[in-house]
Amino acid sequence: MEKTILDVENLRIRYGGSATEAVRGVSFTLGRERLGIVGESGSGKSTVGRALLRLLPGATITADTLRFDELDLLSLSEKEMLKVRGRRMSMILQDPKFSLNPIRRVGDQVAETYLRHFKCAKSEAKDKA
Repeated sequence: MEKTILDVENLRIRYGGSATEAVRGVSFTLGRERLGIVGESGSGKSTVGRALLRLLPGATITADTLRFDELDLLSLSEKEMLKVRGRRMSMILQDPKFSLNPIRRVGDQVAETYLRHFKCAKSEAKDKA
């Protein structure tokens, strides 16, 4: 049997104090395969990805299970999430205009991401020493 890498059970996302859930009851498990989420505009595809990466400030994310490998994504601190994002888990959006800031140089944005992960890895190595 293939090892489960990502386990999502009953994912629910609510913005602000709204009573309406933007995403309701999403569940799936992944091993080594890839997942493409397909749906109409506004159906919550990107919201699910951002919730997994914990990139939804101001949103309430709940799930019966939200586990990546051995990590419980709901209980990780922001510092721990920095070690996951980009290194172990990432999301590719269809529309590049939502991936890069159009008023900043592309090189600066790529460098910022690299440096953030590099500093995190350097700090991690320092903590182990």
